[in-house]
Amino acid sequence: NTMFTDLPIPTKTGYEFVGWFTEAEGGVMIQYEDVFDYTEGFNVYAHWAIDKFTIQFDTDGGSAISALVQYYGTPVAVPADPVRNGYVFVGWDTAIPTSMPGEDMVIKALWAAKVSPAPAGDLEVKAPASGSFVMPDSQSKSVKVDLDGVTSVKVMDATGITSKTITVSVDPIVNQSNIVGSAYEFVFKADGVGYNGTMQVTLPYAGIDGKVPAVYYWNGYTTVQMKVVSYNQDSVTFETDHNSTYIVASEDAVASAGGSTSSVTIAGVAIVAVVIGVLLGFLVARNRSA
Repeated sequence: NTMFTDLPIPTKTGYEFVGWFTEAEGGVMIQYEDVFDYTEGFNVYAHWAIDKFTIQFDTDGGSAISALVQYYGTPVAVPADPVRNGYVFVGWDTAIPTSMPGEDMVIKALWAAKVSPAPAGDLEVKAPASGSFVMPDSQSKSVKVDLDGVTSVKVMDATGITSKTITVSVDPIVNQSNIVGSAYEFVFKADGVGYNGTMQVTLPYAGIDGKVPAVYYWNGYTTVQMKVVSYNQDSVTFETDHNSTYIVASEDAVASAGGSTSSVTIAGVAIVAVVIGVLLGFLVARNRSA
């Protein structure tokens, strides 16, 4: 004979372990001090009690929604959407489950700020963080979203994004291209769909004496140089029409001729051509006179 002390305590999602019993249903709970004859063999059965869990709703400044406290596995009724002055409810950061999960949850509301442009139709919005939502009204002609005082994106023609939920994110990532520089993943969406239209994107750039910035689109296999619109010691602005990975590099002015400095190279070629033409004309005229 020996005391019953060897069995572990099991776990089961959504349930609390009550104890080991002599029967699957009913029976007597076995105490650790009980003595059994192991030589004959016997069965023990785990008994469980279903647990309650809580789903809390963080409306982030919107109207309050009461928490749901229910037993595990019971159906969850989706509450009415919250409301907030000056904002449009976009959804929840986590999908509301159809049945109560086996853990407590906190679900946060996502909002799009309803914004109006200046009288000229140019709208500039200071987003509090990467990934924030805004909704330009129908009077907006252009839309600029400023993410952090340096990083921004400007949609030149806002026709296709007005009265839509806009989200912008610019995140530093590991540079896996063959270009030496800083890599960024740029995503601009309207109503959840990637936007394809003329945009001016401004990214951080650390100026280097004797160098100029160059921006490259990287698709995982090849790089394509983008058109640089402007730059200073802190940032570079380039033009694009699609979401992707972009590399910000520093190069010699000649190496960056494919970007915004290409017009200088073309002008230089034109001047050389004119000089050559004048010299050829002079030689032809001299031979004829001879």
